[in-house]
This record gives sequence, C-alpha cells and structure tokens, in this order.
Amino acid sequence: MPAAQEIGGRGRTLARLFLWVAFPLQTHLGPGSKALLFLHQWSWGLLNTLVGLAAGGVAVMLLHGRVRRRRSATVVLVPGRRWFGVALGPVLLVSDRVPAHVLDHETGHWLQSILLGPFYWPVIGLPSVLHALWFRRQNRAPLDYYRFYTESWADRWGGVRTVGGIRRAPPSATPSRAEGATPGESADS
Repeated sequence: MPAAQEIGGRGRTLARLFLWVAFPLQTHLGPGSKALLFLHQWSWGLLNTLVGLAAGGVAVMLLHGRVRRRRSATVVLVPGRRWFGVALGPVLLVSDRVPAHVLDHETGHWLQSILLGPFYWPVIGLPSVLHALWFRRQNRAPLDYYRFYTESWADRWGGVRTVGGIRRAPPSATPSRAEGATPGESADS
C-alpha cells in the first residue's frame, strides 16, 4: 500500500475514533442514555475522555490500531503487541489478541471511570497500575491478580465470571471465530 493511502486510512480511523468518543450514538445503557453519556464525557468524565482520545490517537497513528465499537465504548485494537488491555475513559486500548473476557474486564474499568470521573485515577488507575507492576514482579498465579479490589470490581461490572478457576466472558460476549468480533461491536471498515 502506498504511504499516502496508508496515512489516509489511518486519518479516517483517527476521525472515527474521535467521532465515536465525542458523540456516543450507539449505547447499550438504555433510552436517553446517549445524551447523558455525551454530557458525562464532556463534563464529569472530561479528563478520562481526553486521556483516552490522546492514547487512542497515538495507537491509531503510530501503532496502526484499528477502531471498533463495543457496547458503548470505543476499542482500539493494537496489532502485533503482546497481550495487554487498559481502559482510558471511553477508550479501551487492547492488543488484538485478547479474549472476550479481557474486553469485558476493561469495560468494567470504563464503567468505574463513569462513576468516579476525575477520581478514577487515584481510586482505580494508579492502584491498578501499581498492582500490575507488583504482581508481575511477584510471579504469582494469574487468578490472584483479579482478587485486587480494582480488578475484582471491574470483573463484576464487566460481567466476567470465573468457572472452575477459568475466567470467562458472559455467553452473550463470546467472540465469533468467523468474524473475530463480539456481538454489539461494529468494525471500522
């Protein structure tokens, strides 16, 4: 693909990211929630929205991220990176290799940010990052990570459940192998 075409494609993806975050026209939260979500994202959630837009923009332009809509959040899938996920306001920044339960978990963090607004960073964001760094150094069992209050709360709100020691997404969020998408998700192309 010629460089000009590639940059144009990323520009369209970046525009889609901005429009989907700025104007949440697709929501699973119920009637009247579009206007409330819009007001929230540009008032109580302004800091989280701006951080998500900035990080999502960097991921699209520099890391060739693809934009998807999932429930009411905007997902930026970053190709070729190791397995990761982070919620930055209404933008879920994840590797394109994560299973559905990780997207649900990050959706739980997004819902926490809706509730906490600017207090999301000291109550959830910073403790979650410090816990992740500590956990990585301790080399503990994977499920132990999700026992920390920030992570177990995100799992509950995102609908993630544990069955027989294995974390699972709700049945309605199981990925379609043929499409590589989850129900309620729309593609950027």
